[in-house]
Amino acid sequence: MRFFASASRLALVVSLCVAAVGLSAPAAGAAIGFTKAGAEITTERYAPAAATLPDGNVLIAGGDNEAQGAPTSAEIFKPATDSMERLSATMTVARGEDAYVTLASGKVLIAGGSNRTEHNLESAELFNPATNAFEALSGQLTVERDGGAAALLHNGTVLIVGGANENPPLLRAEIFHPETGTFEALASEISTERYEPVVATLPSGEVLISGGYPERAEAAQTAELFNPATGRFEAIAATMRVPRGEQAYVALQDGDVLIAGGTNNVATLASAEIFSVASASFESVGSMATERDGAAAALLPDGHAVVVGGVANGSAVLAIEETTIAAPAANTAAASALTTNTATLGGAVLSEVVGSSYFQYGTTTAYGASTAHAAVAASLTSAATTAAISGLAPYTTYHFRLVAENAGGTTYGADQSFTTPQGLPVLTGLKEAPSRWRTSSNVATISRRHARRKPPVGTTFSFSLNEQSTLTLTFSKQVSGHKVGNRCVAGKSKHRHARKCETTVGAGSMTRTALAGSDKFSFGGLVFKGHKLKPGSYTVALTATDYTAQSSPVSIAFTIVK
Repeated sequence: MRFFASASRLALVVSLCVAAVGLSAPAAGAAIGFTKAGAEITTERYAPAAATLPDGNVLIAGGDNEAQGAPTSAEIFKPATDSMERLSATMTVARGEDAYVTLASGKVLIAGGSNRTEHNLESAELFNPATNAFEALSGQLTVERDGGAAALLHNGTVLIVGGANENPPLLRAEIFHPETGTFEALASEISTERYEPVVATLPSGEVLISGGYPERAEAAQTAELFNPATGRFEAIAATMRVPRGEQAYVALQDGDVLIAGGTNNVATLASAEIFSVASASFESVGSMATERDGAAAALLPDGHAVVVGGVANGSAVLAIEETTIAAPAANTAAASALTTNTATLGGAVLSEVVGSSYFQYGTTTAYGASTAHAAVAASLTSAATTAAISGLAPYTTYHFRLVAENAGGTTYGADQSFTTPQGLPVLTGLKEAPSRWRTSSNVATISRRHARRKPPVGTTFSFSLNEQSTLTLTFSKQVSGHKVGNRCVAGKSKHRHARKCETTVGAGSMTRTALAGSDKFSFGGLVFKGHKLKPGSYTVALTATDYTAQSSPVSIAFTIVK
């Protein structure tokens, strides 16, 4: 049991929601900054419990006090107003250096610890945020435990390891069952005696256990893993960068574990390191703003962590420190899935805490429209994000960029642009006048002269197009034939004794450029050089084609006379 000597707990969880391609993760050794908050705790507290509640506020309870011993008082830090609220409710037992964790239910388990009257404790209690009250548990730890630590397992139970009682530091570990409020001793033991160790659950479900004081020795650098599937502990080769006990620690949202402060049995520490899940090694990441021994910390909803209590240079600390947060990185990627009026915008986000992202878009770099905000998860690797937009105009250039936000600020990705395709041409209102006419090899010779005595020369086709297109006219002619089976066969003299019928044969095609809007052109019967339509009944099918698509054909009939 230690009073204002050296102890530090830092629970810093960095949350982050998703996603980015083309961004790199922070390099190992990147600094984690800390800054002073406006609020201060109301009571000196060495090794208190500090746990985030479901509403985002932070419970701060117990701990040791030079004047009072272990206080039973508790207070709430409210990050929204940067203020403290003293609770009227008190803990059921005065305690500090206890094992604590927020349960899946939102209640806070506080177990064991010590005070100056009963020394090492085996009792436990719950803080209920629904009533702002502490409730004693009938179940007790399987052994008195001062300086233990707890981690919430994936199945909702709690692993409790480390600490000491009147005997040497404990190797025994135990499990708390929230549904029954009872504690169960494990058959296996940790490999090294550890007082105030790191105990943090990894993404795999295993629990990292490192550091902490072994009895009558320097702070440990060794580490081991607990496997819930087997219930066993196994030492790992990786060692902490600095020997330390009573350190601050937390499992980050990306799976790594941050470890900061504590003491090496010679001096109070401010340095920090992480356990990297990817490399299974410890890496230095800078320092806290001041040495902190016996502090506690909790994560805020926006990703900041607050550090409270403890001692620095032998004096109690009332000030609250907050971790600093870097603004996210935003990378705008190319648009995809383009249609005449829709597109999918792409990008990538890298953020160390939870945040959000969205796209701005419009026909200029002033944008003017934006997509809905999407959640970004905390991560040290980038993750892709996309958003589908609609209501666009065909054949129009649009600009867009990705915007990422978190508690550290707002970042704007580079401008990108895309052009929507023209879309399907649409030909409407096809008319012809006259529908009976004589041919001419030159449109210029088309005449309505003597129209009363003879049909006019040539005709005029009129129509409307939604966009400039290449117009194709495909002619077919009705001819006489003879019935052969179920078919009408044209031009076969050997079938001349068969029953007569009418059939359609191709008569050539031609193309021309047509403008958007109302259009018309004159036609004298010359399809192409050397091929003039002969007298007869015809149908012409008009189709419009742009560089991406072709319209449905529109047909009209006409008759050429001699």
